[in-house]
Amino acid sequence: MPPTPIPAQAPAPVISSIPSLLTSGKWSDLLLECDNHSWQVHKFVLCTQSSFFTKACEGDTWEEAKNSKVTLPDDHSEAVDAVLQYLYTSSYQYKRSKTGTDRTVAPFFWTSSSSQRFCDRLVQRPSQMTEGTQLWKTPAFADAIRELYLNAADTDRQMHQAVVHVSAQYAKGLLTSSYGTDFRRVVDDVKTFGTEIHMAALLL
Repeated sequence: MPPTPIPAQAPAPVISSIPSLLTSGKWSDLLLECDNHSWQVHKFVLCTQSSFFTKACEGDTWEEAKNSKVTLPDDHSEAVDAVLQYLYTSSYQYKRSKTGTDRTVAPFFWTSSSSQRFCDRLVQRPSQMTEGTQLWKTPAFADAIRELYLNAADTDRQMHQAVVHVSAQYAKGLLTSSYGTDFRRVVDDVKTFGTEIHMAALLL
């Protein structure tokens, strides 16, 4: 029998050098602009993980492809920056804003529909949002729910169903334990979510 071929893998030095390209902008071939912010990025990083950027950079019919520049007038620079961190590093450090909420919450769960559009990996099943983690215990989870229900598109039912599923699964702790303080504020403040989580918990 012929030997089983070994899948080709990128050398470790190549992989480890990719995150630094986002901060340095070296050899950039694409400019992103949003909210008076700009990023020198790389098509091979973005297009291999994002159907949105693939479409924007392919062909002669898109102005972005001709000019190697993508302008995002309807998005938030915080969300774009977080997605870029995720595309280049597969992670990013959650930072809570001074107002107590942030449009770019945890890397497993961006509530901004535009952020999901930029990275195909961000639309995940509810089980993937909690598997091997306890991120539902963090303030990031509560912030994400608030952002989703107050600012994201009402038609984004997939994300609504995901947060209700996870919240109902861990409702006992979130509604009674100290780590659920922020979550309980969201339940009180966002009446639609409060109703949905109580209904879902009854069905479990």
